[in-house]
Amino acid sequence: MDEGSPAWNKGRIFYTNAPKEVEEAHATQFAKDMESFLIARAQELVIGGLLALFIPAVPDNMSKSDIFGGSES
Repeated sequence: MDEGSPAWNKGRIFYTNAPKEVEEAHATQFAKDMESFLIARAQELVIGGLLALFIPAVPDNMSKSDIFGGSES
């Protein structure tokens, strides 16, 4: 683990109440991972095939602690 990384979250698993830099690092990594996933699935699909994705989402203005049951303190 690189404690100097912007993704360093002080050993925590979730980013509830994490600094903005941690949230941004996770979002950046998610975008890269999703792109890789979609490119790989595109190679597997037959012409005219479909890919269904179910991706849970929440409004940007919703508190992370409300989503994951964490606490604000």
